[in-house]
Amino acid sequence: MIHPYVGDRLSVAIKETSVETLVSVVPLLFEAGMTDLVTEIWVVSCSEQQQLERLMQRNQLTLEQAQARISSQMSLKEKIQKADIVLDNSSNVEELLQQVDIAIFR
Repeated sequence: MIHPYVGDRLSVAIKETSVETLVSVVPLLFEAGMTDLVTEIWVVSCSEQQQLERLMQRNQLTLEQAQARISSQMSLKEKIQKADIVLDNSSNVEELLQQVDIAIFR
């Protein structure tokens, strides 16, 4: 129910901005059918175990709840196949930011 609203708001923001580069964080970009609103897709990946641990810690979920949330989404493998850029977030923030810098200035 919320995806159409988010898509509309993103579309309006894109049309109203005068900046050259606009970054939008849309966790369910594929599932919401909003890929037509962007010109480049970046996917941030890590191991399934890290994904579960981070989700449980961030959202105070049980293992079962975290697994259910991940299972309800497109698999990370599929997202990676559809991505223009893939960033590996299995280490620390500094290494992730280095990858971002490299990708931006490529």
